[in-house]
Amino acid sequence: MPAWAPNDGSILYVLDFERRSQLIAGTVGSFGAATDAISLDFRAANPHWVGASLPGSLVASGGVPAGPASAQPLYAENERLQATGRYGMAPLNNVEAPQAYLSDRVNDSFEALRIRALEQIGYDFLGTLDDAFWPQGRPPDPGEPRQNWHYAGRAIAIDRDLVYAGPPAPIEVMREDLEINTYWRVFVRVVNDAQAGALGEPLRDLPWDFAARTSGSVEDYERGGRYKDLPPAGYYVDLTQLADDFGWERLPAQRTWQYNFGAIQFWELVKTGGLNWETAMLELYTPDELGGFLSAATQVPPPPPLPTESPTPAVHRTPTPLPPDQR
Repeated sequence: MPAWAPNDGSILYVLDFERRSQLIAGTVGSFGAATDAISLDFRAANPHWVGASLPGSLVASGGVPAGPASAQPLYAENERLQATGRYGMAPLNNVEAPQAYLSDRVNDSFEALRIRALEQIGYDFLGTLDDAFWPQGRPPDPGEPRQNWHYAGRAIAIDRDLVYAGPPAPIEVMREDLEINTYWRVFVRVVNDAQAGALGEPLRDLPWDFAARTSGSVEDYERGGRYKDLPPAGYYVDLTQLADDFGWERLPAQRTWQYNFGAIQFWELVKTGGLNWETAMLELYTPDELGGFLSAATQVPPPPPLPTESPTPAVHRTPTPLPPDQR
């Protein structure tokens, strides 16, 4: 997304890194990066370089107008501590899910995220979830960790099969390798009535094609898919970034994701609130209840009994009868 300087002597472009952007200027002919490159804490696009001066407050805020409106929080979490010293579960209003509940400490941020997603996508995408709360008797899917945030009421899962629907697919997934982990960025296609550009943005990167795992290519199977040849046409909303604004984070894929679909986890969003899993569980359960859950999860079934040999029946000999002449 380059933009020329007013004197046509330099070019400005946007460099994306994770969830942030950096504005970098380079000279024409002998390229060099400006020492005063502007780093933003969010994604930026389509820069314009003009000769007009900007207000100092606008520059200092990174392009966000200063004022009371920009300081308003996106949501307010109404937490209610019970008499037992623990928090309860809150129902999700008009959400379709097997267990439509979340911890009372995170449900309000989810509802606010759901409304914002509705505004930006054009329909209630988060009104239907593949999963929310897991009771303790619900085993994790193959490839998913036992210490799962669903048990703590702090995780949601969108429908993972949407990546195979279409065409066009309702969601597209981008692969991002950060250090030793693989992460996924989920983009949701906006409603058809807004595909002229009223909502969302076009995709600029190549999505990951999970369907290539079953294409018959050994290489595609071993690497868990491949990049698509072209970005799909249309307008999309970055659900991963939108969720991050409300404190909901993505999870890294498990180490076995290339050959275990359940370990990919692009469909998961969690809100840990800075807690570890055990501390979050103790907000819902007593230590004894948590200990019973963990011991049941790690219990090893006893080995089957060894086969025992049947005792050899005793041989009882009957006396041989004597002939009559020898009696």
